[in-house]
Amino acid sequence: MPSEINEFNEPTRTFIWVNYGDGQRILVNVNCSYEILNNYLVTECDIDEDVVYDLCDSSGKLLNINDPSSFAQITQSIEGGAQYVLVSIEGDRPCDVKPLLENYEAKFPNLTEQIMQYLNDKNDKFSRRKVARKTQQTKVVATPKRTKK
Repeated sequence: MPSEINEFNEPTRTFIWVNYGDGQRILVNVNCSYEILNNYLVTECDIDEDVVYDLCDSSGKLLNINDPSSFAQITQSIEGGAQYVLVSIEGDRPCDVKPLLENYEAKFPNLTEQIMQYLNDKNDKFSRRKVARKTQQTKVVATPKRTKK
């Protein structure tokens, strides 16, 4: 008797397409360890050891795949079957993120602008949280000191 498939036990698609180089793309299984995924990308995409890299989706969202502590969470949020672009990160500013795909504008129009928007939004969120924490700390209620008579 076949079991019914509902939304809670549907299999997830663990393969993504990674676009890089001169119009090349590879199919990657993200259902693996952090080390295996990163070693595979470095080997297959011929990434130099000194290059800091990441993957971004077509909306400009960076996956942050170089953080082993959040890797399990990242693999859960990846949309199976989706297209991702290999990017290099050369500094801390949003403009330092560059797609490692030649002629990326043909397939992913406005990608660099979307990456910059995503990073600016992320920085704004971080700044708002930082300000909110700071204002919560400064809202300490002063109580009058009691003195002995």
